[in-house]
Amino acid sequence: MDSGLRNSLIDEFGALSLRVDKGALVESFVFSELLKKEEKINFWRTKAKAEVDFVLKKEFPFPLEVKFQKIKKFNLSKSFLSFLEAYRPKRALVLTNQGWGKIKYRQTQIFFVPVWYI
Repeated sequence: MDSGLRNSLIDEFGALSLRVDKGALVESFVFSELLKKEEKINFWRTKAKAEVDFVLKKEFPFPLEVKFQKIKKFNLSKSFLSFLEAYRPKRALVLTNQGWGKIKYRQTQIFFVPVWYI
């Protein structure tokens, strides 16, 4: 919950762009921001270890994935696609460091939003 304390304990205060743990730091940031706005935050994981970072309960399951490493624009993981196939949500969100976008995957509208926008 406290990335400042974590950074102090591991003595790591380098620039985010240079850190090997930047994905974990950004995911932790997103979690702490979601806690301010949501009553309940879930995640999804299968026995085969496919996972989605966060699933919010709205009128339908709302998957939210954090992808902070370099990826091809609008690239989706197999795990994320598995969730979309299983639950068929109307909308999904991918928080990224690569800008804005929108695609449709079958019946799901997927929005790509800069992580800082959360």
